[in-house]
Amino acid sequence: MNVAEDPRVNGRVRVRCQADGESVTIVIGSSGVRAFNVQPGMVLDTVSWAALLREARVVTAQDAALRMLSTSRRSRRDLEMRLRRREMDTSVIADALGRLDSVGLLNDEEFALAEAAAQLRNAKRSTGAVKRRLRQRGVAGDVADAAVTSVVESELIDDAVRCEEVAQKRAGQLRSYDRQTAQRRLTGFLLRRGFASDLVFAAVKRALAAWGRAGSAHVDGAAGSGADDDTDYDE
Repeated sequence: MNVAEDPRVNGRVRVRCQADGESVTIVIGSSGVRAFNVQPGMVLDTVSWAALLREARVVTAQDAALRMLSTSRRSRRDLEMRLRRREMDTSVIADALGRLDSVGLLNDEEFALAEAAAQLRNAKRSTGAVKRRLRQRGVAGDVADAAVTSVVESELIDDAVRCEEVAQKRAGQLRSYDRQTAQRRLTGFLLRRGFASDLVFAAVKRALAAWGRAGSAHVDGAAGSGADDDTDYDE
């Protein structure tokens, strides 16, 4: 057995061994080296070799999860799903994520708070839409609710006020359309942001009031849903 530091990854060790007459190279962590007391020239029985191979798989899953976390905040569930798509064993994934959790690199509560704050501050979504988005990203419902509530209370966010702000801003970008088309598109845009229909219809009416009466369309609960212009704007 040949043991050497892996120059590509800090804290990783490359282990080259002979198994069934073939040369096999695996990568494990320095903690794995200590746990298995890996030394050059040692001979492993079948059980020990299987355990060492599993350790290498856990390290592979752990490193993959770390790379994902380096590009974007993610929930534990999100990481699980992505690793499963790589056909990794469920128990291996659980062990890998457990190690990240133990050193504070996985925390769904912190993830939910950060995402809720970012979405509510920057994306101007409704509180309901942010909760749904968090659930879609693998956050438990109660954790998502608590995160959004915390941000709303700390920053005094009000969906009605937010809907008005978004409507006024978007209406200014629809001046090139006739009033009826602008109404339909603005209504659809706000509904897709997750705002309640009663807030949307009131906000649209006020946002378009300054346009004058010429060519106006009545704004009420019968306004178009905007389903035909889903790609008009970035969400």
